[in-house]
Amino acid sequence: MVLKKNHFFILIVALTPLLFFLLLEAGLRIIDYGGDLSLFVPASREYAPDRYLAINRNVAQRYFSSGNFIPRPADDVFLKNKPANGYRVFVLGGSTVAGWPYPDNVMFSRRLQQQLATTFPDKVIEVINMGIAAVNSYTLLDFTDEVLAQQPDAILIYAGHNEFYGALGAASTISLGGLAESGWLIRLYLTLQHSRLFRALGYAVDAAKQAMRQPDQTTTGESLKMTLMGRVIGDNDIAVGSDTYTRGLTQFSANLHAILLKAHHANVPVLVSELVSNVRDQAPFFFDGDAADSAAARAWREAKRLEAAGDIDAAREQYYRAKDLDGLRFRAPEDFNHLIHDIADETGAPVVPMKARFEAASPNGLIGNDIMLDHLHPNADGYRLMAQAFFDSMRLHDFIAAHWPATTDLSEPVPYTELDTAIGKLRSMFLKDNWPFRPAQSPASNAIDYKPMDIAESYAKKVAQDALTYEQAHLELAHYYRLQGENELALREYQALINCDPFKFTTNLAVVTALVRDKSYQEAESMLMRAETIAPNNPAVAHLKASWPVPWSQIQPQPQ
Repeated sequence: MVLKKNHFFILIVALTPLLFFLLLEAGLRIIDYGGDLSLFVPASREYAPDRYLAINRNVAQRYFSSGNFIPRPADDVFLKNKPANGYRVFVLGGSTVAGWPYPDNVMFSRRLQQQLATTFPDKVIEVINMGIAAVNSYTLLDFTDEVLAQQPDAILIYAGHNEFYGALGAASTISLGGLAESGWLIRLYLTLQHSRLFRALGYAVDAAKQAMRQPDQTTTGESLKMTLMGRVIGDNDIAVGSDTYTRGLTQFSANLHAILLKAHHANVPVLVSELVSNVRDQAPFFFDGDAADSAAARAWREAKRLEAAGDIDAAREQYYRAKDLDGLRFRAPEDFNHLIHDIADETGAPVVPMKARFEAASPNGLIGNDIMLDHLHPNADGYRLMAQAFFDSMRLHDFIAAHWPATTDLSEPVPYTELDTAIGKLRSMFLKDNWPFRPAQSPASNAIDYKPMDIAESYAKKVAQDALTYEQAHLELAHYYRLQGENELALREYQALINCDPFKFTTNLAVVTALVRDKSYQEAESMLMRAETIAPNNPAVAHLKASWPVPWSQIQPQPQ
């Protein structure tokens, strides 16, 4: 009996610390310390929170908790209750998936959803964009279980460019220090991030580090690295075959393999895309040290000579060689595309031949500024091409249905306007004004000094200067077109605004109000009916109907 009591006493003593930490964790959750960093949360009041879930706008705090800039995902929402005829697709990746530098309506997922919905009008097609700037395969793996819990019918992946400099990457300033060499420790760290207590300890450590840092303690050129791109670079000279280079390949391989296995066990098909880069018109980056005589620079100059001589195949080989030798590794080396194919073959996942599609759309098959906006982000036409490439691969590999309709009208207008492309142009100019596109000591001001060429660019610059919100710019530009008698252009602006946030109830109402002001009652009625489908029984809809400036029966479509 005494022995049993001793065992019981030892058990109580052993469990007391555990109980203490569990109670502390529960208390932190009750007071919502640190906020909810779940991947999916109820949509905000601007949507219809009783019907929709949204991507948590703060979820990237899991990976950027010590920084003062937190990249945010798109405002994509999806139904809480998946309908019986629903088909739900999640798209995972970094800034290219997020459609940078354009507004959300230029994301290739928007066009893909449009095409799929047209092809399968009997289904409720949801394409949810999970892209977040400066994240890599660690984030994608961290998201996977939560994505699988939302009953996806397919997962699409475009990732690999950020393996070195993305959060927790092999050469990122956002890292765990020496632990970066141990992938399993990073994955454990991400698992522990779901604990409020663990995050509280992390915040305390960060605060202590900040308190110990002297005000003048900055790294060389740090104050000039204004962009997120400049701030995440931990090593700007990663040689092929080096430990850091190998670590980037290893983390990508292990994480992508784990994602595909998790999806396979959940019976969710995954479509993985090849990566594309601007090889023709993006020279190897010149960083603080002069790299003019580097092997990468020599290969790029040789590529230019071969192209000028008409030896296109040899030029293409040298362009890719120059990109792969570039020590500043924002563009994934071709080893990553080889890994994508190897892992896909092993797991049975199909691969989107994105590289071939971009080469086919480029003069002489050399991917450059004709279809790319900078070193790795497509321009608006490039994002449309990405949507088409994913669409064609889904059809080829029997996603959604074994037999797709033989004839499909995919001629809908693009879901964006010149205002959106101008906003992207200015954001890209600002990026290129700064390091590493220019020396850290001499940033440019091309974006700030830019003289707008037309009315759309004038409004885009106001958005860039925070003089107008994105919504105000589209609404005001549409009103301008109405006053000029350009009704089609005005409607395009309204539709682009809707396409940026298709299920945002307040945006839909703002468009309705603007259309009523313009006395475009037929279009306003159509938009109001759409808003009513998003948030049935919302009192704002009833109020608008009651105060409609013309009899409601006069503008509703008449029975045939």
